[in-house]
Parts: sequence; C-alpha cells; structure tokens
Amino acid sequence: MAAAEKELEEVQALQARLKAKYDGQMAEKNALQEKANKTKKKMEQANRLINSLGDNKDRWVKNAAEFKSLKQRLAGDVAKACAFVSYCGPFNSEFR
Repeated sequence: MAAAEKELEEVQALQARLKAKYDGQMAEKNALQEKANKTKKKMEQANRLINSLGDNKDRWVKNAAEFKSLKQRLAGDVAKACAFVSYCGPFNSEFR
C-alpha cells in the first residue's frame, strides 16, 4: 500500500510538472498568436497605405506634367499681362 501511495505521489508530481509546463507553453503560444495578429494588422494597414499612395501616383505624374507646361508658358503669360496693363494703364492713346 505504501509503495502504491508513493508511486501515486510521484505520478501526481509528474502530472503537476507537466501541467505547469503545458500552461507555460500555452501562454507562450497565446502571446505569439497575439503578436502575429498585431503584425498582420500592421501589414494590412501598410498595404492599404501603399495602395492609396499608388492611386495618387497617377495624379502626381499628371500634375508634374501640368507644372512643366505652366513653367514653359510663364514668360509668355507675363509678357501678355504686362502688355495689357500698359495698354490699359495711365498712357493716353497718342503716347501708346
């Protein structure tokens, strides 16, 4: 009977150690799963940001072309504006 009780105590001690090890491993698994979920969420947000920036790329390319065209026309537009201001300005028709 004493031998059986001793064996029972050993089995219960082994069971307690295994349960503690199991609980530790499950806690580690849950922490890793939570970390993986956070990483996945960050990746999804990064992909959404990249995709939204990609959509804006077309607009940026178009605006760059418009700015280049505007820069080329700027000198002529300024010359026209100066001519109009001088025509409408303080000079009379004889002086113009």
